[in-house]
Amino acid sequence: MSFKKINLKGQSLRRIIALSGLVVGLFYLSFVLFRYRDNLNSFFNLEQQVLSLGRQFSSANAVNFCVLILLTALGSAVPFLSNAVLAVFNGVVFGPWLGLLMNLIANSLGNFLALKILSKITIIEREKSFSEKLDFLKKMANPYLAISLGYMVPIFPTLLVNYLVIELNFPLKKWLPCVLVGIFPTSCLYAFGGDAILKGNIKRLIILLLMALIVYFLVKAVVSKKRV
Repeated sequence: MSFKKINLKGQSLRRIIALSGLVVGLFYLSFVLFRYRDNLNSFFNLEQQVLSLGRQFSSANAVNFCVLILLTALGSAVPFLSNAVLAVFNGVVFGPWLGLLMNLIANSLGNFLALKILSKITIIEREKSFSEKLDFLKKMANPYLAISLGYMVPIFPTLLVNYLVIELNFPLKKWLPCVLVGIFPTSCLYAFGGDAILKGNIKRLIILLLMALIVYFLVKAVVSKKRV
């Protein structure tokens, strides 16, 4: 069964996204309240919440693995909604390597879901900032680099990058390596950073921050060069 494309103005799409973010946020809140229904007195104690949630998911079984991936993916699928806390938490509970794998799967899954939704939408009136950033990525000679950088650099919203993928009619088998490269730095930072925070590994945190800065300045240099 095929569905016709929906024509939406950029402003209308932003409102829908904001509503979607609210729905997902309420879903998160409901999930947390359900988990903490027997311990609401300490609900606003962040340290106790993390430890308690950690105990809930401390068993590395398939159910906990899948639940956290789905929650992280939802945060990734909805633009302007950050899944950073859950991405860090994956590393805290499951360890850095498994946490990294979870973050990569979740972010790829979330963006794939966003692509499927955006493929049914045509933005008929784009906002100026959206159009300028989209045109900048389109002008890059290498579309693989454009998409990878788009996912990697915070100045390009994932909504815009996913819309570019749709416009370029990029095959999924070519898209997957690009999204994995683009989301790898932050997925790694969150997973290993979360584990380092839990273990009080200051050395690893410093190394991660230095690596993040190096990647940031390298990407910034590439983007600046392309703009000239």
